[in-house]
This record gives sequence, C-alpha cells and structure tokens, in this order.
Amino acid sequence: MSMHTLAGAMLTAMIATQGAAAVAAAVAIDYGYNDGGANVQVVQAGFTEGSLPKAYGNPASMTTAVSPVFGGVSYPVDVTVLDQGGDMESRNRAAVSGTSLDDVHRDFVAARADMAVTISGLPTGVYQWTAYHNDGTGSWGNTEIAAKIGTTTLYTSKSSIESGATDDASIGTSRFTFNATEGQDVVVDLDFLNPPPSGNPLGPPLNGLTLERLVAASVIAIDYGQTGQAVQPGFTEHSLPNISGNGLSATTSVTAAMPGSPSVDVTVTSDPVNEQIETRNRTPAVSGTTLNDVYSDFFASRAGHLSITLSGLTMGRYQWTGYHNDSGSGFFGTADLSVEIDGTPVDSLVSTHQLATNDWAIGKSFFTFDVAPENDIVIDFYRSSGNAIALNGFQLDLMVVPEPSSLLLSVLGLLGLAVLAYRRRRSQD
Repeated sequence: MSMHTLAGAMLTAMIATQGAAAVAAAVAIDYGYNDGGANVQVVQAGFTEGSLPKAYGNPASMTTAVSPVFGGVSYPVDVTVLDQGGDMESRNRAAVSGTSLDDVHRDFVAARADMAVTISGLPTGVYQWTAYHNDGTGSWGNTEIAAKIGTTTLYTSKSSIESGATDDASIGTSRFTFNATEGQDVVVDLDFLNPPPSGNPLGPPLNGLTLERLVAASVIAIDYGQTGQAVQPGFTEHSLPNISGNGLSATTSVTAAMPGSPSVDVTVTSDPVNEQIETRNRTPAVSGTTLNDVYSDFFASRAGHLSITLSGLTMGRYQWTGYHNDSGSGFFGTADLSVEIDGTPVDSLVSTHQLATNDWAIGKSFFTFDVAPENDIVIDFYRSSGNAIALNGFQLDLMVVPEPSSLLLSVLGLLGLAVLAYRRRRSQD
C-alpha cells in the first residue's frame, strides 16, 4: 500500500470514528405503545423509548428526556409531542422487515388533529430533523403532512401504509434542517394538509425521530436543467443549452458554504461514450413541494451509468441528498437505480414520474461518505431497469470534521510510518 493510500485510509478511519460518535450522541426517540402487559413496544436499538401506556385516552402531550453529547458536553434535552386536537393515541402494529429501522417503523404515537413537537435544551447549531410516519394497517396512512417551523414549510410528506416494507424509501419520512439557539425552544408543527375522512379525523402518525447536529447544511446545492430553467433559490444553476448532444461530461465550479470556503468542481459524466447528456425543463412545473424548481428540470442519460465527480472538498464526513424525477412525459422516470462509491454500494432507489404535491413522492438518493485530503469522490449511478438516469439536483451537508487533536495524532502517525518505510528500504539496500 502506498503512503498516499495509507494516509487516506487512516484519515478516513479517523473521520468514521468521530462520525460514529456523533451519530451515537444524536437525539433518537422510538415512539409506541407500552402498557406493561400484553402490549409492549419493541424499541429500536440505539433509540430512547417514548411510549404511552394506553391506546386511547392518554394525555394530550408526552415528554421524553434525553441527554445528547455535543462537543464533549452533555445537554439535557426535552422532546414534547402534543396532540393539538385532544388525547394522544398509540399503536403497536405488525412487525416491519427489510428496512434499517424495522422496530421504529412498526409502532407510533398519533394525533387526531395537527401535532406539535417542541424541542427544549438544544445548544446553538444547525440540526437535521428526520422523522418517520408509517401505519402498517393503514388507519393513519396516506395522511399528507406539512412540517413547519413558524409559518415556514420545511418539508411535505405523506404517511405510508407498510407492514412488509422492503426498503427505507417505502416509509413516509420528513427530513429538513433547522437552526437552534441555546435557551430557545424549537417547535415543529406537523399539520395534515387534506381534510380527514368524514367521521374519522386522523392526524399524523409519528413512529420516531432523530436529530443530528451538522457542521454546516447545504454546503453545496446544485439545480440541473436546460438553459432557461427556473433555478431553485439557494441552489447553484448548472444548465446545458441543448435537449440532446451536450457532450459526454459537464463541469461547474462552486464555492462551498463551509469553513475555508473551498472551490469545488462538480462533473457529471455519461457512459458509455455513445450516450451524451440530455436535459429537460418540464411544464407544467411541480407545485406544492419545498423544492418545486429542482424537481421540474433535470440532466439525464440514456446510458446505464452516470457519474458525479467532486473535486476539492476538504476533509470530513458529508451527507448527500440527490433528486431523481421526471415530472413530464415520464420517459426518464420509474427506473431502478443503484449507487456506488469506489465500488461499494451506498444506496438504491426508484426514480419517479411525478407532478408531485409533496416532497416524499420524489425519488431520492441519500447516503454519507468520507473525504480524505487530495481525494476526489466519484459517485456512480447504475440503471438496472427503465429508460434512463435522471438527476434534478443534489445537496451536500457537512456532518463531521476531524478535531485538531486527532489531526495532530494522524500527522505524527504518518511521520512514524514514513520513518519505518525509510528504514526498511535502507535495510533492504
């Protein structure tokens, strides 16, 4: 193994160790029903139990106390769920299998009106909210939900009906970032968007939630499309002039919104060589989501392989969210895609054909990766079915950066390895 390869492996391992610690310290609550008798919630490993003692007739609110560690300091955090229409309910459903959070996805607390989640005690920072909304039997399924802070809608979701889910994408999920200020509560409103069925006013189910503290959110955000596209606010435009015949690759340079403000080249490449990059700006545009302009336009390739190369990222752990949707004719939607980095599978998804009204309906790729110094990241998308690979855009969040003390130890370790390698060559000579 070369010194450069070894250095990359050591630094990636260091980042991974710190990243694992960060995930373990995050707020993670699994909601359900536990009466201490016949109905006992199965709690997801690594999650704190947030259960109610009754299926019906519980108080209107419940509070779960957790103690996440951020920056080596433990913070007492309270997470309070409120049914804004009356008594909260809870259910334990048949087991879900085939997802990464089976025990979270099966049980839940629920409202018969809008729900509010109040988070108290977070230190100042940027956080990512991820919550799950699923009822395996369907009573609380198919509820359209708007996640808001104040009057700002941050994500629109739809609760799912999955008792036999085979992947995480089948589960209704709300995901967004928000800023917290120490000493101030954060209130997330989960409002249902459509009138409930007559006589059965069911609000949002909440299976569980996690909060991750980020170093920086949306350090890179790119909106792909044809020249003249409507560009999503907060995104960098990358447009190509033609519907087809745009060449085999296209590069745009962006300044990442993160410490050091590095310049990053982002290259889209279509493979094989006879399949050039295509673009589409669809009309009518998507409406009713938080990223209407992203979801309406895209780059595409009829090839079985499309890659994204990121050059210039600084060392750290990053989180990718990509969007894959054809809101028009559907030719580029409904394709089975797999995602790899350096030959390692990191995600699989189905691209969508949606003139969508909520964010959850859009096909997404979602994964994390580590960056070592002087390493380009190549993200490969492979198509196993369907007509083409579509990419509307993507966002990168910075999750973890190495601590200075860890960097110093790594440098000392690398120097030691260099000395050993030099002595070994001397002895062989």
